[in-house]
Amino acid sequence: MDTYSVNDFPVKGRFPKLEDDLISSLNVEIRMEEVSLGVDGFHVKFYQANWDIVGKNVYTMVHKVFMGGSLDPELNRTLLVLIPKSIGTNTIKQW
Repeated sequence: MDTYSVNDFPVKGRFPKLEDDLISSLNVEIRMEEVSLGVDGFHVKFYQANWDIVGKNVYTMVHKVFMGGSLDPELNRTLLVLIPKSIGTNTIKQW
């Protein structure tokens, strides 16, 4: 298996930059009414703690999409985050 570094996947300049007014609007005090930790409501710690339960379903869904399957339009409303397998990750293989 090939080993890749995060530097092999340059992303600088590939995502739109947030305008200053939007950045300011995100810098607000947290309120009790905000019960969702993220766009989809699940924090990375949830996935890490429950991977033995949800991992197979997450993997199966992602694998089907990469094999040419369709992506549920609702998933475009979520935020996907790479979750490191260990501390001190420096290659893509470790995510």
